[in-house]
Order: sequence, then structure tokens, then C-alpha cells
Amino acid sequence: MARRQPFFSLRRIIIALTGMMLLFILISAVSAWFFTMPQNRVIGPPPADFPHVVEQVSFPAKDGLEIRGWYSAPDSARSALVLLHGYRSSRLQTLDRARLFRENGYGVLLYDARGCGESAESRISVGYHEQKDLLGAVEYLKQRGIESIGCLGISQGGATILLASAELQDVACVISESAYSSLTDAVDRRYRHYLKMPGWLGGMLMVPFAESFIGADAADVSPLAEVAHLQKPLLIISGTEDVRTLELDTRNLFAAAEQSLTELWMIDGAGHEDLYDFIPALYEEKVLGFLAKHLVPAGEWE
Repeated sequence: MARRQPFFSLRRIIIALTGMMLLFILISAVSAWFFTMPQNRVIGPPPADFPHVVEQVSFPAKDGLEIRGWYSAPDSARSALVLLHGYRSSRLQTLDRARLFRENGYGVLLYDARGCGESAESRISVGYHEQKDLLGAVEYLKQRGIESIGCLGISQGGATILLASAELQDVACVISESAYSSLTDAVDRRYRHYLKMPGWLGGMLMVPFAESFIGADAADVSPLAEVAHLQKPLLIISGTEDVRTLELDTRNLFAAAEQSLTELWMIDGAGHEDLYDFIPALYEEKVLGFLAKHLVPAGEWE
């Protein structure tokens, strides 16, 4: 009688492990593909209920890609804010803030980052290549005669500004909301929260795939490493209950920034969400108060 082969034979174990490994590689590659996939879509004309004249504009990013957005400013404006949306979003995310700033005498430029909305198609790099969009926006405002420029970014938008810290000599002040401290930390927080595993394990193949798709090293995508170069007034805002950007991450960013120029506002109970919508009255008080010190609105120039 033939000997019965053990159920857990070495051959079966090898086949199972090989299948699991191939599945992990496939899932990692697909995850990286979707993580960096462009989110282009039609935005259309400015909302009809926006209370000020809005221009549809386009300008080149620093590397020449076409960036599209909206611009609105008082007559003879000399100060304006560049508004940067978050990951996989569009200029529509910053529309309420544009309304707030416009009503308080500031010009606003809100645009779609590369790979989003109506701007040029490109892989999303979570702020790394999007720095070039921001630098193009600043140059565009200078060409329009704007002398005092502020920047406000939400999540990826905030990280984009901080990543460009060393090149923002022409910016008067910065507001960064819910920005991650480093891409490595951002990946780790999401894997731990959603999949209950450390980022180094879950992302051991996903991150290299993503790096190849965007042409950048994850270690170089670190606002924490760049923020000290921002020698401009900086307001860092985040929520105490944010599970994607932990309070520890935000406080590390604050500690790395130029202390004499930086303010920190941790919003109790807020998560990774629209902080303006979470606490509108106090948000307006804090943000407009910061801008009043560093960015002169229309009508108050000497």
C-alpha cells in the first residue's frame, strides 16, 4: 500500500508561500498604482453664488506643466493668498476659504494641483512634484503685481508648502493645516489605523512601487526635514484626534520650525477633516488674526 503523503508537505507549503508572496506583490503594486493615480476631472465655471468676480486662469508650473484655477482679487490688489487643496481633491475644497479671504480684502488664487481637477495629467506625488505647481503660482501672482503673498494648504497642500520651504523667499507668511511630517510617517499612520499593521511591513513593497511611479525617493518627501528653511511667519494647525497625522507628528513639525516665527494651534476633538467647517467662528478669528499681522489686505496699503 502506498504511503499517504502528509497534508502539510514541504511541496504544499512552498506552493502556498509562493502564492501568498505573489499575491502580496500584486496587492502592493496595485495599491501603489491607485495611490499615485491622477484624479483629473472637469471642474467647470466658478460657482454662480460666489460673491465676487472670478477669473478662470492658467499658468505654468516651474517645470512647465499647465496648472488651472480661479483668481479673484479687489481692484488694484497688492496682496493675495495661494490656496492648496488636499490629496486627490481639487480647488473646490478651498472655495469656502477663498470666500472668507476675499470678503476680508485679500486676493485669492485657488488651483488644481497637477494630476487633479483640470490641471495637466500627472501622477500624484503627495506634495513632492506639486511643489513646482506652488512655485508657478507664486510667480504668476508676482507677474500680476501682487507684492505680498501668503500660502495656505490643507493636508497634502500644507505638506507641499513646507516641502518648498527653501524656495519661498517671496512669500510673506504660511498657514499649514493637517500636514504630515514625512511620507514614511503618513504611510505608517494609515497602515496602523486601517489595516492594524506597521507601515514598514504593509508598505515594504507598496512604497518602492510608488517611488518608481512618481520618480522620487520616499525619504525625500519630508516636510519635517524642510520646515526649518522656511524663514517666514508660519501657523501650523491640526486636530488632536487626527489619526492620519498624529498630534505627535504635528508637534514634531512645530519643534523643527523656526520657533520665533511659528505658531501652533491644536484644535481639540478635530480629526483629519475640514478644520474650517469643524469650528468656523474660531477658525476665522485665529486665521484672520494671523493674516492681519503678516499680510496687508486691500485698502490698507500706504
